[in-house]
Amino acid sequence: MIGEKILTIITLNWNGWKDTIECLSSILNSFYKNYNIICIDNSSSDNSVNKIKEWLKNPNRHPIETKFSEYVLPLKKNPIPYIELEFKNGQLENFSPDKKTKIVLIKSDRNLGFATANNLGIKIAINIFRSKYIFLLNNDTVIASDALQNLVNILEENKNIGVAQAAIYNYSDKNRLIHAGGYVLFWGQYKYYKSISEHELKKIKFASGCAICMRSEVLSKYGYLSEKFFFGEEDFEFSLRMNHHRIGMVCVSDCKVYHKISVSSKKMIKNFQRSVVLYSLNRMVNMKDYYPVLIWYIWRIPALIYFTVLLIFHYKVPIIKSLKSICIVWYFSSRIKDMKKKNFDLIFEKFE
Repeated sequence: MIGEKILTIITLNWNGWKDTIECLSSILNSFYKNYNIICIDNSSSDNSVNKIKEWLKNPNRHPIETKFSEYVLPLKKNPIPYIELEFKNGQLENFSPDKKTKIVLIKSDRNLGFATANNLGIKIAINIFRSKYIFLLNNDTVIASDALQNLVNILEENKNIGVAQAAIYNYSDKNRLIHAGGYVLFWGQYKYYKSISEHELKKIKFASGCAICMRSEVLSKYGYLSEKFFFGEEDFEFSLRMNHHRIGMVCVSDCKVYHKISVSSKKMIKNFQRSVVLYSLNRMVNMKDYYPVLIWYIWRIPALIYFTVLLIFHYKVPIIKSLKSICIVWYFSSRIKDMKKKNFDLIFEKFE
């Protein structure tokens, strides 16, 4: 099975069924056909699961609003084979997919967050589907019809590549490249590459979780996404880990993905103040594992200054609110070991 180039695509839905259906439609219209999809609903409150099921049963009765009709249309004429499962009380019900199953739709009884939900999908892909490649794809994206074929071809031809990221373009302006992966700075920051040539394999040190493909053997050997984080930072931690083990990472220019920027972040975080606090604490928790204790405490001082400047001058948050935010970061950063949902909720109660 692993030798058959099976690709599993994992996408998460949280109160965004319209985006998810558009994304799934673009996948179903791909030139590459040896794939399956695991779609995990993170306990949506907008009837997402039923809406997605209605579409799966009769795609033509549910027209899709899209700016990418060339990739999303035509809609399928027949029901799309799928299996519906529940993830309840930390357990996934048993199932046996057949060859016709294209989509596994999983309804979780709680919001698992990005890493835990994707890891659930990864376990299914590796242990049940025996997939060779696993592609994490944001639900607020559309993929080009040749994206998966180009991606798999590159991985088949270059055995030294363990992780490959798509070239991410702006959904609202399809000719504008958002980024092509990035590089990591020695003080614990990453910067995006803003250009990539046609047919290029750009070597990168940071791979974005928006559209990232990994060999299953790499995940099995070096670990899945870190579940220390509920929302954000998972891809940076994963990239640091891959760099540590010298796993080859590239951005594939011929794998194009069009992203509706920060749709999930805006729903989850709601404002810049919360966003910077989350970003700051995620990064500080993450770097505890990569810096010696004394170095981390020294590094934290300029990092806090940077976050303060970011709030005041870039996001125009009032000085008093900015200082309050930084005090919260200062207090919690030395006391917490993770940013799981419990800590996530505890900290953000202060910003309601």
